[in-house]
Amino acid sequence: MNYPEARRLLARHAKLVEPSAESLWLALRVERRLGQRTTELSYANQLRRRFPASRKRRRCSAASMSDAVLRRSPTRARRRA
Repeated sequence: MNYPEARRLLARHAKLVEPSAESLWLALRVERRLGQRTTELSYANQLRRRFPASRKRRRCSAASMSDAVLRRSPTRARRRA
């Protein structure tokens, strides 16, 4: 997939209409693939704030939790076990 092009199209879409839970989720995923953690978190915060009951928001929270577990160092994981 061409992630820079996807980013450009999502930015264009955001200028034309209010973002939906789906468009914010997609933007979050694109930024994650591009390694833009700050922008990814910005989209995640917007998703949580604008659509608190959304399934996409719950998936975002679950993805954030799994990412945190994956980033944990083996030493820290052993101490908690």
